[in-house]
Amino acid sequence: MSDNIKQSNTLANEQVLLCRSCDKVLTVPTLSSEQRAYCPRCKTRVLDNSDCPMHALLALSLASLVMFFPANFLPLLEVHFFGSIREATVTQGALSVIDLGYWLVGVSVLICAVVAPGLLILSLITQVLLISTKRPLSPWRKSLLLNLLRTHGALTQFTMLEIYLISFFVSVFKLTDFSDVYYGVGTYSFVALFVFLFYAQREYNPELFWRRYHEQCG
Repeated sequence: MSDNIKQSNTLANEQVLLCRSCDKVLTVPTLSSEQRAYCPRCKTRVLDNSDCPMHALLALSLASLVMFFPANFLPLLEVHFFGSIREATVTQGALSVIDLGYWLVGVSVLICAVVAPGLLILSLITQVLLISTKRPLSPWRKSLLLNLLRTHGALTQFTMLEIYLISFFVSVFKLTDFSDVYYGVGTYSFVALFVFLFYAQREYNPELFWRRYHEQCG
């Protein structure tokens, strides 16, 4: 009984946190510069204590922004079919589906492959810049940051580049049976966009951003 009381008193005097993946109760460790804490059970990152994640996240977000435009507005494929050459981009593909009357499919592709990823990239860049500033935030910047933090989860859910990428390669596999298919600049840009954005979301730590927000805004 006395051991349980001592353990309870120890936990009461220490800051604790829950692992967001497996709900293990962890004591908040003291981290030195550029260190991270991971859950011992599931190896999920639970705490950051450096600006290194911010720098990495900003670099990945800027790289994603650079790849965003060629990925969506340059040809993904060049199809040679009986002397006819056709090129297609992500945006053109979505608009063509809408013109054929399948507006629900076309709008879904446009949102999940173009609009949501673009908004997510801009949101990540804006959040990092606002959080990293050393000066007090003005009221409208506080409001902007708060709204970005609140909507980040929804943007992440609507960004489905991996699904579009899989469907793209399935289409290529089927087209090769009766035509010559050549990858365009947009193909490599789209793959690079997926990789950069994937790692950017992996580096994003919502707990860290919310903590920095409360530290700045009081």
